[in-house]
Amino acid sequence: MLLLITSCKKDDLIVNGLVPVYFDALDFSEIDSQEPRAIIKQGKFVKVGNFLFVNDIKIGIHVIDNTNPNQPEYVYFWRIPGNQNFTIEGSFLYADNGPHLLVINIEDYANIQFVKYIENTFYENLLEQFPDEPAEYFECPDPSKGLVKYWKRAEIVNPTCLKI
Repeated sequence: MLLLITSCKKDDLIVNGLVPVYFDALDFSEIDSQEPRAIIKQGKFVKVGNFLFVNDIKIGIHVIDNTNPNQPEYVYFWRIPGNQNFTIEGSFLYADNGPHLLVINIEDYANIQFVKYIENTFYENLLEQFPDEPAEYFECPDPSKGLVKYWKRAEIVNPTCLKI
């Protein structure tokens, strides 16, 4: 905070806005199975047998045991940074992580395994690099830092991007 105060000039514009948090779409080490968690931004869902798989946009997929529809049980969260779309065929999950098609072995829901990827399958996902939540100001995305994983609120000095 002290650095921010000392580095600002008298006529700098300091505003509250959104800044991107990045990830490397070629780093598959974060793909794993974790403890269940709350859904932040629900996307599509797929039903397979007694299970529901619910996308949490750009974060991953929630695995829900729906054996008793009156009491669905969140059992796992599959972290897949950048994920927005997926389908399941047998023991394999086919999902995007932004630009790439990923193949993930889900035979053991508690221990999913990245198998391979097909590069740049979803070029249109690269165009979705701007915040969709309300914010007048935001920090312009920098492709050299990776893809936008999510946006967080922060103070921005002299923002160059404005949502109109």
